[in-house]
Amino acid sequence: MMENYNGWWQAKVWARFEHHSLAEVQEHSARFVAASRKSRAMRIEAAPKRRPFPQRWSLDLRQPLRGRLIYLRRTT
Repeated sequence: MMENYNGWWQAKVWARFEHHSLAEVQEHSARFVAASRKSRAMRIEAAPKRRPFPQRWSLDLRQPLRGRLIYLRRTT
């Protein structure tokens, strides 16, 4: 879904306008994000609540990594 959103942003913001400054890109991007959230408001509200992030968790990069990480990617 994130890749789809990024592609949609590129089509609607990046490719559609000629930007002359970073401020213009940020303005168009903010308008796009606001419109996107407004159109998806009902779906966002109906989504299940997220669990809070564990408070006791801390990242220690000196320790070897544990567990399993699975990347899911569209293949279309």
